[in-house]
Amino acid sequence: MDAKFASASHLNLTISLNSLFGTDSVLDGLYESLRCLQNMVPRIKRIVVDFAGTDFTDQKASALFFHDFIRSLAKTAPDVTVLGFESFLLHCPNSTIEFSGLTHFTFDSDGESDVYNKIVRRNAGTLKLLIADYEMPGNMDSVLYDQDTPVIYPNMESLTMCFHNDETKSTLTSQSNHFPALKRLTLFTHNSNYPAILFDNPNAAYDTYENLLIHNNAGLFKLALGYHAFTSKALRNLRSVCFHFGRGIDTEHYADQEELDDVNVRLFALTMDASDKLRRLRIKGAVPRDRFMSLLSAPLRFALLEEISISWTELTFPDVLQLIKAAPKLRILRAGIKEEYPSIDGVNASDLIT
Repeated sequence: MDAKFASASHLNLTISLNSLFGTDSVLDGLYESLRCLQNMVPRIKRIVVDFAGTDFTDQKASALFFHDFIRSLAKTAPDVTVLGFESFLLHCPNSTIEFSGLTHFTFDSDGESDVYNKIVRRNAGTLKLLIADYEMPGNMDSVLYDQDTPVIYPNMESLTMCFHNDETKSTLTSQSNHFPALKRLTLFTHNSNYPAILFDNPNAAYDTYENLLIHNNAGLFKLALGYHAFTSKALRNLRSVCFHFGRGIDTEHYADQEELDDVNVRLFALTMDASDKLRRLRIKGAVPRDRFMSLLSAPLRFALLEEISISWTELTFPDVLQLIKAAPKLRILRAGIKEEYPSIDGVNASDLIT
């Protein structure tokens, strides 16, 4: 055993096979490589294997390869992430491989979501993390329901969903708590139509949420005002929130940028007021300084914050002093500062604050 790798716990493995002809010999070679890796890295806990470039057009050979090799990887490390197997799923849509017992699953459906959703549903009892990139919000419906039967994910702690357009909207409503253990929710959409089912369920346990990262838009604020999620009862355990938005005008919902800025700040206030455990506030987008500073009208919003990141917002030096006064537990402040640099003990303020 090479002592250089004895303490390593993570392994990134890229496998690119031009052909799976003679699968038995291919597997023999890979198994031997795995044995060598196990000897080199005996404390391995996580393997990321990327099959990018591997030819899976031979369905029989591909199914055998995936079935045996992935099982071997699972025995080698408790956390296995498989990348680049979209080609396998497309060439072998009727494969009998179950992909069961998965704890982490990431995919980019590129419009072909059914095969991925089946895998997600099959692993509902074991999945802890899901990162799903959908073409449209409606594509996620079959993750939450198998025909008319609700699907529950009792161990899911981290969920990330991205939607690219709104040609197909999700029209689902639900009385089931699909994610009873969810701690981290990340949502991105390039339109204004979030699936309402993620927010409008009176039986959902939003009080498990500790980390929220959302791409802010008109549809989200509409949901926040109209449904159950953004309240002190629902988000009372929220510890970290990040809003991500640009400066584009949603002309369908807002007349101008000023109205949109007001709406954004109202959503910030709504979320900050929901939890007395909030410690981290991050805003990725240019919020006008006067709108952001208006949040100080309720100083208790900042009383327990330990980190504020508003790097795209330019504050004045008096603004910074107000923030520090309102947030006595503040350890990290990231903000722009206007070109009015007073000095403290001869040190320029722009060198004191980043």
